[in-house]
Amino acid sequence: LHASAEETGLPAPPMFGNGDCFSAQQYYEEMEMSGVDGIMVARGALIKPWIFTEIKEKREWDISATERLEGIRKVCFPSVVANER
Repeated sequence: LHASAEETGLPAPPMFGNGDCFSAQQYYEEMEMSGVDGIMVARGALIKPWIFTEIKEKREWDISATERLEGIRKVCFPSVVANER
């Protein structure tokens, strides 16, 4: 697809790989192996909402159970967290 876009003089459309990415390592391995412009994270973000930080910082982020629960509280119960301050 990229080659045919070059032949016509049009910009190449971005290509994205299928989802089910569960780690930064898997994200970069899939990017290198397939040559796509990006990988859809999909269910990986439901299991590990911090996966975007891992991808951005190119590292695995092993957070504690306390940090995970605090993240859930901030998203699910923002008014309770705000009142605790």
